[in-house]
Amino acid sequence: MPDSEGDSLSQLPPQQQPDNTSFFVGKLESCNFKNVIRIFKSITIKKAACFYVTERGLKIIVQESGNYQVTAYLQRDIFEYFQCLPPAPLKEIGFKVCLDILLNCLQMFVEVPGETTTGQFTYKADGHPLCVQLEQSGFFTSCDIKTMDIITPAVDVQFLEKNLISRMICKSDCFRDALHSLLAFPCRSFEVRVTKMAPYFLLRTVCDNVVCEVTVSKGNNTGQIFARPFFPPHKEEFRLRK
Repeated sequence: MPDSEGDSLSQLPPQQQPDNTSFFVGKLESCNFKNVIRIFKSITIKKAACFYVTERGLKIIVQESGNYQVTAYLQRDIFEYFQCLPPAPLKEIGFKVCLDILLNCLQMFVEVPGETTTGQFTYKADGHPLCVQLEQSGFFTSCDIKTMDIITPAVDVQFLEKNLISRMICKSDCFRDALHSLLAFPCRSFEVRVTKMAPYFLLRTVCDNVVCEVTVSKGNNTGQIFARPFFPPHKEEFRLRK
């Protein structure tokens, strides 16, 4: 076993060697590689996503202007090797990439049973493609994915603690499946309700004569609900555009 990060990187083939000049390099071991794929799947609700790289890690934002925003965070600690070298005086690197294409590249090897896959992301500079390099049992493949400049920066949504009524932390796969089942048919509105009593967390859609609901109770492994000691039942209703 290598006794240092340098020894580990020196065993990589030439095409996977970090060059210390690329804006962004991130290498994932097998244990975190599949988790990253699951995260990307859970936020693939539009084709394009904005990637922001800082010293703290990677932030991916998918948004529909004025309608919704989905954000995923990958802390640098999950990477075996992480390099962020933005050009001065910038403190972050930003580019846009197609999530569908990225997922197709990442899943080339992952379905092979009994095998482990490692991956590395490399973004050399503005205008360059995002290079995805995969290794499985000594076999290597490389994909170059076209990147685009971020013309309109993503909206920076700030959640202030003083305005916080409640917080729900839910497994992304479960929440995605719930939304898919609720929004499978045309509906007039989408309701989110949080209370201190059962059912605690409720999602509801209203159609002409049909009401569909998904509830999350305390004590299951789907998610966790955090609320202030004293807060009134809270409900948000959203009118869906046709």
